[in-house]
Amino acid sequence: ARRRLGAAAILLMAAGWAAMRLAIQHRFAHNPSELGPRLGLNLHTLLLPHHWPQLFSAGGYLVLFVWLERRRLPRRHQLFLWAALLCAPLTLYFGIWVETRIWLEWTLPLAVLAAAEWSGSQQASVTAQGTQ
Repeated sequence: ARRRLGAAAILLMAAGWAAMRLAIQHRFAHNPSELGPRLGLNLHTLLLPHHWPQLFSAGGYLVLFVWLERRRLPRRHQLFLWAALLCAPLTLYFGIWVETRIWLEWTLPLAVLAAAEWSGSQQASVTAQGTQ
């Protein structure tokens, strides 16, 4: 029941987002697009190594640690990571990669996952010490 409710919520939010996106695109069809300049900048950022530290400081510093320990996360947290991977290309498509604000919506959930992992490892450590 919870999975169906979750799937229904996801589909409803996706439909709402798509409807809003189409309405905005229709309403502002006469405005010039900023997509072209952003794609060039993003490609430039991705290909040139001197941009990589900034790119990873903006979007990858927290993801790396959570991703490395993903096998220790509960199943639902692992599912969140996989879902985030599916959503990341959309995030990257609509923003400039090296700007920190593009990643702000991902920072809080990833911080919560990292904290949950840390808390779980600390509880496991205390439990292991108590049984000895």
